[in-house]
Amino acid sequence: MDRAFIIVKYGDNQEAIFNPWCTSHNLLEWIRRKCNCEDDVVLDLVDQEGQVLNLAGRLKDYACQLVSGRETYILIRVERQSDNGALHYTSLLNNLEDINPDLMRNKIEQSLSAPHKEQEQI
Repeated sequence: MDRAFIIVKYGDNQEAIFNPWCTSHNLLEWIRRKCNCEDDVVLDLVDQEGQVLNLAGRLKDYACQLVSGRETYILIRVERQSDNGALHYTSLLNNLEDINPDLMRNKIEQSLSAPHKEQEQI
């Protein structure tokens, strides 16, 4: 288990460093504060391969068990579609399609094909 920091990218190609040696809830709250996200937004992270971490669904688990130290993650907003209940992911890193087009394509494909579990509200 790697206790090292993680890097979260958001906004206009901004980066912030976080210590994941805490619960997922605490990590998401620190990310919310540092990245100036509103309280009613459900946040999560996606890795460089497009895998959504589902931190919001595992709030009591230690984040260090769900992330890899020294890795870079993209901050995303998670919304449930009202018509079919599917989850929709929106990158909170502006111009993700320009910065990493493969990641954006992978994330979209996963959001369309993967089954989604209920997420706890933060």
